Amino acid sequence: MISVAISRYGLVLWEETGEWRVYALSEARRTSLSGRVRHALAETDAGSRAEARRALLSIGEASLLVDSEYPACEGECDGRCEGAEFGSN
Repeated sequence: MISVAISRYGLVLWEETGEWRVYALSEARRTSLSGRVRHALAETDAGSRAEARRALLSIGEASLLVDSEYPACEGECDGRCEGAEFGSN
């Protein structure tokens, strides 16, 4: 899974299957962010993790939160950063 935060919009979760989800504080922001994600991913190889990551990070004001293939605290984690929980609106 790849998780990306888009400042002032919300979160994007991309799964290995090529499916993705958007979480935002309002329906308007969710709709806008969904359009941005569709546009970014439209020109990529849908099954390529590297391409999906590159495309999502090309969205303006995007920040990588989690890439399960590259743990952020590998070898340094005391159990606090092994996973993340996400709610739904």
